[in-house]
Amino acid sequence: MEVCHGSVQRAVDSHEIQPGKVRYQDFLDWVMHPTCPPAEGRKVILLLGPSASGKSTVSPKLAEQLGIPKITTHDLLRAAVALGSAVGRQVEGIMKRGGTVPDPLLMQLIHARVRLRDCSSGFVLDGFPETLNQAKLLDALLAESGDAVTAALFLDVSEEKLHARKMGRWTHKPSGRSYHITWAPPQSLGPGQVPCEANMRDDVTGEVLMAAEGCHPDEHKQELAHYCQEASSISTHYGSRGRRVLANGSPNDVWQAFQGVLSHFKTRQC
Repeated sequence: MEVCHGSVQRAVDSHEIQPGKVRYQDFLDWVMHPTCPPAEGRKVILLLGPSASGKSTVSPKLAEQLGIPKITTHDLLRAAVALGSAVGRQVEGIMKRGGTVPDPLLMQLIHARVRLRDCSSGFVLDGFPETLNQAKLLDALLAESGDAVTAALFLDVSEEKLHARKMGRWTHKPSGRSYHITWAPPQSLGPGQVPCEANMRDDVTGEVLMAAEGCHPDEHKQELAHYCQEASSISTHYGSRGRRVLANGSPNDVWQAFQGVLSHFKTRQC
């Protein structure tokens, strides 16, 4: 097993250390030849919520506490495009046209990723599934290895709080890391400083962050309504495995709320 996963795991490890710099052949092997099945009975945690709900803040902590990796489709797509693989070229073409990457292509990448060694105990899916159809496709994929979703955790944030968070978001485009001028500022932003390119720098690379574009209140309402509709269907689909976590407070408050939810699933030994 170790031999099978070696080159593939190096691709993932190098991607974590240096975003976007993954060996092409390793990634190609990862996508086209995932021949080693994962262990059964894994922890599969879904972390869901609307844009600016705090997923990118919670997911690394969640993954660290559970001892499993976090996975985002953004990272998978970005790596595929950066490497120029066949899948990557297909994804890049779709994105350049302003299209949506189809579910079968997303599932191909997820299927390959969760077969790697670091997912042998489970993984956190950050922001996926976004639709009921994706949830059903994910269930089918997991069933192939005898797995199932352990918990679907929904971040519950008020509309006003979401809008306020969006107004102060800055992101590191190459990695997808997200910051907020009030709740999660980068280390480069000193107390009382007005955010600008000079003092908004990524904590890991030191590269300039980009301010997130604000959206019109009506657009925000429409986006949130669409999320709520899909989230309701996904929540119903997973039944007792779903839990809503109130996430209106500070990052520390939200994380404390997660402890109670996680203890519930540990007690059930899911």
